[in-house]
Amino acid sequence: MSPSTRHAVLRALVPLLLLTCLPGCAPPADRALVRVLGPWTGAEEARFRAVLDRTGVPYDYTGSRALGQLLRSRVQQGDPPDVAVLPGLGELAYYARGGHLRELPPLPEADYAPFWRDLARVGAEGTHAVVVKADLKSLIWFDPDSDVRPPANAEQLLAGGAPWCLGLGSSPDAGWPGTDWVEDLLLHQSGPGVYRRWASGELAWRSPEVRRAWETWGALVSGVPAERALLTDFDDAGLAMFTRPQGCGLDHLGSFAGAAYRERGRAGDFAPFPDLGASGWEVSADLAGLFTDSPAAGRLLAHLADAEGQRVWPAAGGAYSAHKRVPPSGYVDPVDRRIAEVLTGGASLCLDASDLMPPSLRSAFYRGVINYLETPESLEGVLAGLDQIADSVDRTEWITLPCG
Repeated sequence: MSPSTRHAVLRALVPLLLLTCLPGCAPPADRALVRVLGPWTGAEEARFRAVLDRTGVPYDYTGSRALGQLLRSRVQQGDPPDVAVLPGLGELAYYARGGHLRELPPLPEADYAPFWRDLARVGAEGTHAVVVKADLKSLIWFDPDSDVRPPANAEQLLAGGAPWCLGLGSSPDAGWPGTDWVEDLLLHQSGPGVYRRWASGELAWRSPEVRRAWETWGALVSGVPAERALLTDFDDAGLAMFTRPQGCGLDHLGSFAGAAYRERGRAGDFAPFPDLGASGWEVSADLAGLFTDSPAAGRLLAHLADAEGQRVWPAAGGAYSAHKRVPPSGYVDPVDRRIAEVLTGGASLCLDASDLMPPSLRSAFYRGVINYLETPESLEGVLAGLDQIADSVDRTEWITLPCG
């Protein structure tokens, strides 16, 4: 092959080599296209893309229900996304401790309450995340066109009545709707102080307070066939409230349920989880972290956290903001406005406990509620196993956040 031919072949191969760069071949940090990895697909993905579009930063979004596994694989291969949105604070803290997250400017005090600014620190020194959206839990949904109404106090809750809607399906994290039940019961039976100690690994799973929450949940849903609950996705279970006759009467699910009902042509209403000796609100949040030094990715995160970016998703429906300058009037649905008032109105808030837990314990918690629902007499073994896992976790992996 002549030198001129050899040079021509090399010139032709260079673009192909660049396009087929292996995972370990890190792209330049200043590239314009920001790679975003998040948990949303379907209708939620379409709404999140509308939020990303408004940032003005070119992006490539990948949505996956198996987000945790995909992100860990990408990080291990040396090819992390620029930005990843995670629903679990414990997972983000894992990446912060490992040095994978870049530090971000603090959330402005004028825009976010202390609770949300603490959350953005993900258990590390400095700020390592922005709050993309928030969800209010501690809600009991019902069909306002039916005769069934949520319990207003402990006596009404424990007396039973209309059967509960219950779906534990959520691939690949089946079981988490049951953990929400245990968390809400512990918070409302024993108060924010006990809840915080348990969520941060300071209170045993076999303590009387935690055991009582599990047993109460078991009694409340004892009429729901375990097989049906395990085979029903969490966002499908509540649809039976709107049938006639009703397949179930009440749905214990977070604020995202309202959008799920509306997408199926239904309109639900909610009441707060009743005071069982204590009060408070459980919340969750989707947090975005920066995994590369891309300036464009930093700009995208700044837009996601500012008032303009935070208004986009609520205006479209199906999402809620923790930003103080996103007023309830910016929400389309009146039910959504009531939820927004709680999230930004200075209420007593506690983060979803499983979102705080180290990933290994959180996964075991999910499995534990499934085992308990299938075999109620297994509770002692379930709690003992969770205590064993909790005791094996290094103390540095626990996160302590204010609650209440």
